[in-house]
Amino acid sequence: MKAPLSSYSPEFNKKLRYGAIAVLAVLIIAGGLYFYLDHKYRAIIADFNKSLQPTGALTYSSMDVSPFLGKVTLGNPVIMYQAGELIKAEKMELQGLRGSGAQLTHAKIHANNLQFSPTGRNLADIPAGTNSAFAVSGELKTEYGHDPASNSYDLKSFSFETADKRSSIEFDHAKLDNLKFSDKNSIQALSFAIENAKISNLNMSLSAGTGTEQRTVTEFSTSFAYEKMADGSFEVRNFNLKLPEINDYAAFDLVRWHTDNTTLPLTFLTEIKGLDIPVGLHPQTAEFWKPYGYTRIKSDTKIGYVFDKETKKVNAQLLFDSPSLFKTNVTAVLTGLDLAALAQDPNANILLTFENLQLESAEVNFTDASFLKKTLEIEAQKQNITVPEYAAKLGADIDQAFLADPANASDPALVDAAGKLKAYVGTLGTLTINMKPAQPVPFSQVMIGLILDRVKLLKAMGVTVTVS
Repeated sequence: MKAPLSSYSPEFNKKLRYGAIAVLAVLIIAGGLYFYLDHKYRAIIADFNKSLQPTGALTYSSMDVSPFLGKVTLGNPVIMYQAGELIKAEKMELQGLRGSGAQLTHAKIHANNLQFSPTGRNLADIPAGTNSAFAVSGELKTEYGHDPASNSYDLKSFSFETADKRSSIEFDHAKLDNLKFSDKNSIQALSFAIENAKISNLNMSLSAGTGTEQRTVTEFSTSFAYEKMADGSFEVRNFNLKLPEINDYAAFDLVRWHTDNTTLPLTFLTEIKGLDIPVGLHPQTAEFWKPYGYTRIKSDTKIGYVFDKETKKVNAQLLFDSPSLFKTNVTAVLTGLDLAALAQDPNANILLTFENLQLESAEVNFTDASFLKKTLEIEAQKQNITVPEYAAKLGADIDQAFLADPANASDPALVDAAGKLKAYVGTLGTLTINMKPAQPVPFSQVMIGLILDRVKLLKAMGVTVTVS
């Protein structure tokens, strides 16, 4: 028989009472903390749902909260966006939940049988485990972070494996910030960067010619930074694409696209700096470049135009500069197309107005680095003749094209142009072609002349040739 409490010493009874009080206090605190955390995590999910509205919503069939594990499990969660289903999963586990106001600021996410449809197609119509142009399904793990003060978002240690276990996407870190929306709820500005993204067995559909080719890229990895500005322009910087399949890489320093953010831009610029690609990127290109001995092609490219509201002229430029191939810079002044007026007219037929487009002047500068030199050597070798002999044949072809007609042979401008072109074939320095017609030439006439009578077109364009 156990002795009654009264038989123990007063000191022991005192400790026992204190112990019982302590246990009771711990239970009360633990219970309070349990209900506090349970309420907190449920409130974070509810606030996240509110933050998606009115354009979106979060629904689920069940919610299981494990407060002391810091985990919330949602059964059959669906994130709706506008009229379609953006994301749904069989089960989604969220750990380390933190929130600020109506914003979810942190969560470790594990989703089973997640399906994602960027088109907003109803995912209920897509069988689970299906990967298509409309949706992809699989298992997702990542750590999500959001800073409401700077409106930035982070994804760390991201991994996604498709349901068929064939394809996967992984990256160390992706960050989106400077996010701004327009009045129409479309993205006006943002900055995005991704580090060490690895994509395996990506299925692609390539449309070319009359059919669609299905290709699978075994594996590649990439890093880059993307920024969209409020003026409608965007930049992609420090792009690096690793291609383990061919043990090579492609990269560029900067891609910049700029317009004045109007329906019919008055200014437009696309610029690629530091493009660096292997010639073996595709079997057909590898075969073409093989005789030249190039392994990589590095270049800068720029194409764009500016419309002058006062003169109503379009100043256009195309620049391609490759240290190993050649540099060409084409500039042109176009008239007859009032872009400012067309931009203000919602009923204007842009295609019909191009009938009024005229070429006022143009200049083409071409400087060979090694491309034309190698081309002459390759063609001469094919014909089993020397390079000077092949250059002489090209000179004869130029005379035939320009001066075969007696009327053309007596035209000083054509004789001079033919002579300069023949001289250039022998020197391969810098070739400059200027076009300054007495009157602006309709662009339609230029296109027809290129097909039917190039010599007549050259005379109408007032072409002069300079070799240096």
